[in-house]
Amino acid sequence: MKKIVVLFSALICIAVTAFTIAEFPQTDISNGIIKAKLYLPDGNEGY
Repeated sequence: MKKIVVLFSALICIAVTAFTIAEFPQTDISNGIIKAKLYLPDGNEGY
């Protein structure tokens, strides 16, 4: 049981790391008061 929990935790850590490393096309817009980050569609893959 302990091996399963450790393996599952490791897989979750790897998945989270892979997701945070991925670069998504984005831009920032602002009107001076409000700031927003827009995630743009990829030209090849779409959203």
